[in-house]
Amino acid sequence: MVSTSNTRDHMLSVLCLADNVHYSDFSVYEVADVLKQYFRDLPERLFTHKLSESLILISAFVPREVQLEAMQAVMLLLPDENREALQSLLLFLKDVSENSKKNQMTAENLAVCFAPSLFSLPGQGQRHSWDGSSKKPKQKSKGSLKHAKDVNESAVHANNSLALMIKECGTLLTVSTALL
Repeated sequence: MVSTSNTRDHMLSVLCLADNVHYSDFSVYEVADVLKQYFRDLPERLFTHKLSESLILISAFVPREVQLEAMQAVMLLLPDENREALQSLLLFLKDVSENSKKNQMTAENLAVCFAPSLFSLPGQGQRHSWDGSSKKPKQKSKGSLKHAKDVNESAVHANNSLALMIKECGTLLTVSTALL
């Protein structure tokens, strides 16, 4: 049996060295794994710690009808290269989500898969669930339970933020004249 790591390494070498890549040679799971791994391996997450925090707070506390406008303002703070990478990724994920009747990958499902690779969140690097389901911490002190709850709530809001970004990718990175 070939390990996931070997498959990922092989796919990366093919993508880097080949002039004409045939994605049909790879499963959708391998392509998704390599894409998520690329974003995880960046020196800093696509959404820096401060921007991740801002997006999570928008999802948690800003009324739904103005969340997109608030996110547009946050996008102005993204470094140019992060914004360009985000735009390409969101357009790709939007295309995938538009085929959700065939592939079951709605914007929400894609957000659950990709948010851990894009957001910088508290507790990252520690075992925690990104889908909002609770996992019991090793210690049962009130402080560790509160931390686990905070991490799970942050993950849920990161997922919600990314799902909205996927759905609204056409307007997310535009600036309204009111902001100018």
